[in-house]
Amino acid sequence: MVKLAALPAQAVIDDYKGKVDFYVYKGQPCARRWPTWTRRVATGQEAANQQAFAYAIKSWSELSEYIRQMYYFMAAGTGLSPRDFFVRSYLKGNPFYNA
Repeated sequence: MVKLAALPAQAVIDDYKGKVDFYVYKGQPCARRWPTWTRRVATGQEAANQQAFAYAIKSWSELSEYIRQMYYFMAAGTGLSPRDFFVRSYLKGNPFYNA
């Protein structure tokens, strides 16, 4: 981050778009290198967990209404939604999972 005396003209800002990010932080004009994001490749364990999580999310919609009501009952007072409680139960190998 570089502190500036003042923001440059809009034409200058437009010329540097994609290279320099001009902004105001707590009333102080600043500039920084344009933010970039590089994708990180998931490890084997992370990929396996993602597949299990995706399966659990899909399974929630396929549960019978009776089983869903049981998850509503079990999730009461835990701070988790019934679906979150179900996914957590599935990922931890809880015997209450019954798809």
